[in-house]
Amino acid sequence: MRIRIVGGCGSGKTYIAGQLAKRYGIPHIQTDNLVWDRSDDSKYPEAIRDRRI
Repeated sequence: MRIRIVGGCGSGKTYIAGQLAKRYGIPHIQTDNLVWDRSDDSKYPEAIRDRRI
C-alpha cells in the first residue's frame, strides 16, 4: 500500500502519515530525509538523492 500525503508547511502531513502508518502497519517514509542533509540544513547532491529514492 502506498499513500502520498501532500500539503503546505505545518499542515500536519508528518503527523497524519505517522498515524496512518501505525493504524495500517505500513512503513512511514519521510521524503524530507531523502532530500535534506539535516547536519547543516542543505540539500544532498542530486546523485545521492537519486540513489536514496
